[in-house]
Amino acid sequence: MDLALNSQGWTWTRAPIGVEGPSAGAMSWSCGPDSDLWRLTGGGPIKHNSYAYLHQSSQDFTIAGEFDGDFASRYDQMGFLIWGDEQNWLKAGFEFEGGEVLVGAVHTRSHSDWSCAASSLPNALGVQRREGTIEVACRDLHSGWRMIRQLFLDGTVSVGPYSAAPTGPGFRASLTNFTMDADAE
Repeated sequence: MDLALNSQGWTWTRAPIGVEGPSAGAMSWSCGPDSDLWRLTGGGPIKHNSYAYLHQSSQDFTIAGEFDGDFASRYDQMGFLIWGDEQNWLKAGFEFEGGEVLVGAVHTRSHSDWSCAASSLPNALGVQRREGTIEVACRDLHSGWRMIRQLFLDGTVSVGPYSAAPTGPGFRASLTNFTMDADAE
């Protein structure tokens, strides 16, 4: 079953400052300051206040889209969130650190971890879940897909685009060429 961004069942976890869309496959929104998804690692606080537009799924799914944004501050981030509960979730996407754009993933199982590599914007991200196994892949707009993370997160989750600005004033994020295919509930 194909799910468009403007179909029923999507909800914001936190109302964005401004949103354009969503249309079937595109939207843009602004996130505010002091927003993040992180849990304990590195002495960090527990933060669950990102701006996420989520749809619930207990089945397998594939989600993909192209991201771009006005990154300006350290840790500005956007991508896809797969939310199980406050102690079990994945955020995967693009983040601004050290003056460059990174692609990465944070998998939280009571404590957050973070893996990352150099990237650029605009860029595409894809996430697929099959029988609880999640694979995250990215591609710049001129090359093929490369897997960046594999993990296990089963059960009912909420999935969709997110953004956060932990240290800066916020920024504008955009998602285009969005697709989501979910097995029928």
